[in-house]
Amino acid sequence: MGKKENDDLLKVIEEYTRKIVKDPNNIDYYIDRGDIYFSIREFEKALKDYSRVIELSSYSNSTKGKYYRDRGYIYYCLKEYKKAIEDFSKAIELEPTDRDYHNNRGNAYYYLKEYKKAIEDYSRAIELSPYSVVFRGDYYCNRGNAYYYLKEYERAMEDYSKAIEEGWVTYRYYHARGELYYYLGEYEKAIEDYSKAIEHYSIETDLFPLRIDYYIDRGDAYYCLKEYEKAIKDYSCALEFKSICEEVEDLEKIISGHLDSDFKKHRKQEQLDNF
Repeated sequence: MGKKENDDLLKVIEEYTRKIVKDPNNIDYYIDRGDIYFSIREFEKALKDYSRVIELSSYSNSTKGKYYRDRGYIYYCLKEYKKAIEDFSKAIELEPTDRDYHNNRGNAYYYLKEYKKAIEDYSRAIELSPYSVVFRGDYYCNRGNAYYYLKEYERAMEDYSKAIEEGWVTYRYYHARGELYYYLGEYEKAIEDYSKAIEHYSIETDLFPLRIDYYIDRGDAYYCLKEYEKAIKDYSCALEFKSICEEVEDLEKIISGHLDSDFKKHRKQEQLDNF
């Protein structure tokens, strides 16, 4: 966000604040100001406004459920996952057939490492989703991630493949499945999926066709197959596009041939812990 755009939003916040002083029970002002606070990552201030919205709300269950969802997502962004679960649960209580509420709560359980509960919510989100739903692939991919951490690799693989089959934006799913293939030592299949992830990222996002981490991961797989020229090509591609990557020092070690296998495995596990 540019400085001018940020300054304009701050002026809008000031205007809503003046309106709230004059009309402190107008729920729409709190909603709009809270949304702006969220957009500029002022999460604590957004939290206060969303809490006020819930206090003032006399709307139907479906509308109030959305307010709990919104506040729950703020807690989620603040990494207060237990509070997020409370709000997502309240949203589900008010509107039990909303698939996104279940997915959101599943994500919070996932980050608390309560993978079985996460799987229950992801499964419910899938059940509630017709095949045309844009995010159905996300639900499968999320459940696959939870299965991965339970070491149920076959189920994880099935879910990643299902996400690719049914998803609309698939680059993330190819990457997730590629990571699992890598972890299982199936490096050629990992390379196929990393390559697909790179290809689909440029097609599906309409952005510059580069994900630094995808090139690094494919380079890692080539490295394990001792295809060093291809590995160096991918690492060099990652290095070429500025110092986005905090792993530059590690990449230079790889290219120099000084990276031992134990460190390699450790670094890959760290990547898996964050995907």
